[in-house]
Amino acid sequence: MKTHSQYTSLPLASLLDESKPARSLHVHFINPPVPTLDKSYAKLLTFNTIPLALLYPATVLKQAGHHVTINDVKSGEKLQIPRSAHIVGITTDTVRYYDAIAIARLAKKMGKIVVMGGNHVTFDTEKTLRTGVVDFIVRGEGDVTILNLVNALSQKDGCDPHTINGVSWYNKKEDVVVNNPAGHWIQDLDALPLPDHSILNNMELYRKKGFNRFGKLGKPQFQISGSRGCPYECSFCIVTSVYGAKWRHRSPDSILHEVQQALKLGFDTIFFTDDIFSINYKRTMEFCEEVLRRNMKFSWTCQCSCDSIAKHPDMVELMARAGCEAVLLGVESMDESALTLYRKRATVDNNFEAVKNLKKHNIISLASTIVGTPQETHESINRNFGYLMELAPEMLWVNILTPYIGTDDWELYQDRIFDRNWQHYDVYHSVMKLDNLSPSEVEFAQRRMMTMYYTRPKYMFRTLPNLFNKQLWSNN
Repeated sequence: MKTHSQYTSLPLASLLDESKPARSLHVHFINPPVPTLDKSYAKLLTFNTIPLALLYPATVLKQAGHHVTINDVKSGEKLQIPRSAHIVGITTDTVRYYDAIAIARLAKKMGKIVVMGGNHVTFDTEKTLRTGVVDFIVRGEGDVTILNLVNALSQKDGCDPHTINGVSWYNKKEDVVVNNPAGHWIQDLDALPLPDHSILNNMELYRKKGFNRFGKLGKPQFQISGSRGCPYECSFCIVTSVYGAKWRHRSPDSILHEVQQALKLGFDTIFFTDDIFSINYKRTMEFCEEVLRRNMKFSWTCQCSCDSIAKHPDMVELMARAGCEAVLLGVESMDESALTLYRKRATVDNNFEAVKNLKKHNIISLASTIVGTPQETHESINRNFGYLMELAPEMLWVNILTPYIGTDDWELYQDRIFDRNWQHYDVYHSVMKLDNLSPSEVEFAQRRMMTMYYTRPKYMFRTLPNLFNKQLWSNN
């Protein structure tokens, strides 16, 4: 079980070091590409999104007086490393790790200070730093850590890395990787500056339609983060390790101010990236009521837990009236034993009731499920699939259970993991041994479930049209 006692949540101002930048540094952030389809299937689940993981720290650095640029290679920009850049900052998840290291190697050859952050390297500091191409790793929530690090690097007397919480680095003299004490989470997210989208080179990148989005879901989406952290400690999820088990949120006024910015930029569809948007009933109701009170016209998608949607039909009704068009649900399984294994709070009955409540108010349900538990059998897969067809969400994603580094599953299944090629950690490859099924059997079952679900006449003629039906604003 993950523990979080080493972290505390504090106001933003108290997290900043006393040091001020001695000079303005050029920090160039890079969002690495997704591997090509001949190496990984990650592209099947990828579409262009505003890189908030880079835009937040870039905005903080810009306001502190540093020069910042962002190169979004993932969304289609050509890789560039300006000669003027003092520091190259690279974010990465597991599947893009090799591409991130390749970019770091190039930047290092150009004489740049290389800083890396993201979910994967937060928990893979030893191997990453021993590549010799990464100088510092910013672990976990990096908005404040990166500012303290860059300010320290700007000093004429140099930087003492021992003094910066949340940073890992390689001590060449002692041949040891040093993981400084963990940084603190920001308690008041409203204290963070709103993302400065003028830093991005081309907002048109985020208006492009992807091949895996169609109908109402194919509209250009503007990403907004309204909260961080999650108290639902699912065994396969990395969120609580990176952002904490304590849920922290922005005020509705702050979020809607950012929505107004999106509308001015020509976007009228918002995707709230919160891990569980509906985790707090009162706050969700207040948000929707404020949208209606201001008579704001925009559609939006969010991620919710099945239990919260099942238990609060009045909240779902208000969400629909306030413009909610689709909800991502972590259904994960229609088998109670699997839900217990994943440490899900929702039950199978919650799953059914959640989709029912969404359909009642014409909200698209996007269900994410998992196959490939250690005890999985052909019988359990077929039984689960039968219930999923009965559930009948408008969109269904079937993922193979993947133990990502930093999760409880990573520790639990160490003796089962046989494939450590990070590009295969794309939820389409089976990377661990099961008791009853071979990797190829699990992968075939996953493809078969997806194909059968979307080619059924009942789906094509009764469920699929919901993705295209136009609905008038209900808050006129």
